[in-house]
Amino acid sequence: MKSYLILIFTLGMFYSLSSFGIQIELQTGEVIEAKKTDLPSALGVTLENGQHQSIQMDEIQSIVIKERPRITPLIKQKTTLSQEEVKNALDEFRELKPFETPKQTFLTWKQKAEEGSIDGMVECYASFRQKDVRKQLKNIKRKERNEMQNTMRMMSFVASDPLYQENQAYLEVTWTKGLQSENQVLKFVQENQEWKIIE
Repeated sequence: MKSYLILIFTLGMFYSLSSFGIQIELQTGEVIEAKKTDLPSALGVTLENGQHQSIQMDEIQSIVIKERPRITPLIKQKTTLSQEEVKNALDEFRELKPFETPKQTFLTWKQKAEEGSIDGMVECYASFRQKDVRKQLKNIKRKERNEMQNTMRMMSFVASDPLYQENQAYLEVTWTKGLQSENQVLKFVQENQEWKIIE
């Protein structure tokens, strides 16, 4: 069976069909040899809006017969998603709390780093890491911190979907500045329903 069938008949062909034998091939593959054809004086058609119309044969210039296009389903076969995959998809459509997901915690840290907020950055870390992180950040001279802020603003970040393992998670982040890029895997732990950075 052909994927589509287009037959074009001119007005002259319509009248020649009534006096000459023709061969008709059906979509089923059957071929019919016709000695004579009797064409009606009018052609009845149904329009797209459902109305019926009768057209005189001598008014017809040409006719194109073709199959309607096949409809591709918008919904594919049913797939099974994990609870985390469903949650990640839904998270894209609502405003998240600062530490609700590993990715959101990273975005919170990024925002605080651009602002130069030591307290804000420290809060993004797990409780047992906060003391050391605060000490490290305060040991950085103000001039260097300002340079770090400017560098952060010029860099772009792409975070992948996190990989969860019980109460821990791993997030791959790609840092890009100009033509340079670097990948880093961040480790998180869940504390009191919040995801905090370990390293």
